[in-house]
Parts: sequence; structure tokens; C-alpha cells
Amino acid sequence: SPELDTDVLLMAAFDISKEHLLRDLLEPISDEKQSALFFEYLDKRSTHFPLAYITGRCAFRNHTYLIEPGVFIPRPETELVVSELETLIKKNNLSGQNSIVMELGYGSGIILTELSLLFNDISSFIGWDINSKATKVAQMNAKSLNSSTTTFKHKSFFDDTPFIYSECKSKDTILFVSNPPYIPKPDIAQLETQVGDFEPVTALDGGNDGLDFYKLCFDFFNHSFFDSKSVYMVFEFG
Repeated sequence: SPELDTDVLLMAAFDISKEHLLRDLLEPISDEKQSALFFEYLDKRSTHFPLAYITGRCAFRNHTYLIEPGVFIPRPETELVVSELETLIKKNNLSGQNSIVMELGYGSGIILTELSLLFNDISSFIGWDINSKATKVAQMNAKSLNSSTTTFKHKSFFDDTPFIYSECKSKDTILFVSNPPYIPKPDIAQLETQVGDFEPVTALDGGNDGLDFYKLCFDFFNHSFFDSKSVYMVFEFG
């Protein structure tokens, strides 16, 4: 809502907490530089420029993540993906040195970073993304949250088969997660402005039916190399 956006922009411009904002709501503003920054933020937001790109951060689960233009903005519903994976791993006793977690299209790195913090007995969390900006942001987020077991590769997952096989060779369990591009190509032009005009199209375009990446992933893991492995695949869709 406009009211919530205004609160967030005030807190970002003046670098204050919600409690501070509410406490001093009726106090006069004396810092001209920060006031000017606030109105600059408002001008940007009036063009539908995404709120997370303006503030440079977004909340996900119990952490604050860095974000910047050109990197897909995490959605609240993706928290459900992390929760489902957490439940899956705990219920089936899948944590440990014989497991590996891999992600196609990590964006800001939220999923792998969250999982690495939840399961410190899994030594390898590896992600692939073709967006160099995403790689930089994901690495910064992992570092800021002291996640030492994550690796974010700037490369197409489907072009890295030898490396993937070498990493999985000694593992019994493979946990694969992805929130891939799933918007049908014809629908992209109809997306709301703050998504279609500002977020990276490579994170949105799922081909004519929106299913391109799901099909590629199932084909990839259908290879005989994985016949002796326990492969779990978790996707976000729609």
C-alpha cells in the first residue's frame, strides 16, 4: 500500500527502525540531506520502480538480504519453498556429508543461504545462475550471514554437466531446488509495471508455455548417472 511504502522509504532514507519512526512521527525533520533523499525515493517509487531496488534490501524469513536492480526480487511465497525443503530434509534424515544441495537460478541467493544456515552438517550448497549481477549479490548475502558452505557459480546449470557429475559422484542424496522462470512468454507484456519493466526478463521468461525449465530439469536428472542416487526435486511454480 502507499502508506506502507512511505514508511519503508522513510526508514530507508533516515536509516531508522520502525520503532524509531513511530516514536518520532510528529517530530519536525531537520536533516535536509535525508529529506531530499526521501523525496528522491518517493519520485522513483511513483514510476513503479520496485521498493526493494530503492532501499537495496528485502526481508526473507528472519534475515535481511541485499538486493539491487537487475537481480530478481525474492517473494514471500518463496519462504514456503525453504520451509518445505527443511521439512523434507528433517523428515527423511537427509542431512549429512552424503548429501548435496543444488539450485538452478539462485537470484539473490536466499534459498541456498537459508538452507546452509539450517543444515550445517551438509557441506555443499551449489547454485547456478547466468546473471552476473545475481552472482555478486548472492555472494555478498552469503558472506554477510556467515554462510561458508555456499558456492554461487556464474554459469548455466545445463552447461556444467562434468562439474555437476564430479560433485555428485560421492554423494548418495541430491537435493535439487529451483524457482525457475515460469511466466509464459506471451504473458510477460501483461505483467504489472514494477515487475515487467524493471526485473530481469531472464528470471521471468519460461518459454511459450512457461514450462521450459521444468522440462529441462526433468530431462537432466533422467540420465542414468543418477540411477544410483536418491534425487529430490523441489520447485516453485505459479
